[in-house]
Amino acid sequence: MSRLASQRQIEMNTDTGFLKLVALIAMTIDHAGKVLFPQMPWMRIVGRLAFPIFAWCLAVGSVYTRHPRRYLARILMMAVLSQPLYSLGLNHMTGAMGQIDFAANPLRGCLLWYLESLKTLNILFALAIGLAMILCIRERKYVLLAAVTLIMVLCERNLTSSYGWRGIALMLLFYAFCDRRAASLVWVFGFMAWWGINGGSTYHLGPITFSSQMFAVMALPLIYVPTNTGIKVNKWVFYLYYPAHIAALYFLSR
Repeated sequence: MSRLASQRQIEMNTDTGFLKLVALIAMTIDHAGKVLFPQMPWMRIVGRLAFPIFAWCLAVGSVYTRHPRRYLARILMMAVLSQPLYSLGLNHMTGAMGQIDFAANPLRGCLLWYLESLKTLNILFALAIGLAMILCIRERKYVLLAAVTLIMVLCERNLTSSYGWRGIALMLLFYAFCDRRAASLVWVFGFMAWWGINGGSTYHLGPITFSSQMFAVMALPLIYVPTNTGIKVNKWVFYLYYPAHIAALYFLSR
């Protein structure tokens, strides 16, 4: 571990095995609600818990990892491999994907299909960009940070990404204040509340209107209250579960 990383003393919940299991369950409920049970909006609400927990676990991992490049490479690899399943399983298809006849030219057809699918990026790409920015800050590589930030801006302008720049900002906030619990809670709660209020007007509480993203604040007790379950799961289980559960939902929906 680098000297810079070892100086950070995380004050919030570092029981990441338990947290990731909760996030995976919430994510599965969310995606099942989208694909199989769209008439049950409560499933999408439960799903709002997943991303803040994943963002927090990524911030914790970026502090403690001894192999930052391998950590980033794993997430990028799974993002690339999961993209076709993400487009198929979660209904992010476009008409342009079938412009080339697969039977006549399978290689070009597959390449076009994949490139078109990248117009809506899966969540792992957002996690990879957020991790890359955190690692640049951690190692004080500010020129590289500027380059990654430019990539994020270009993606935001030209592509649709899960949670977009707001999701990446949440990761950066978690990392920036991971050793200051009170300051972190103030900044993170304030940012997430702002996100919920400015994300739409599906729900109403008196004069206040907000989107389903507001329900993501329900994840904060899990992040800020330490637990000690002792749950340990191999990292590859978490990485492989993402494409696997989307594939399962795709086949169930058919």
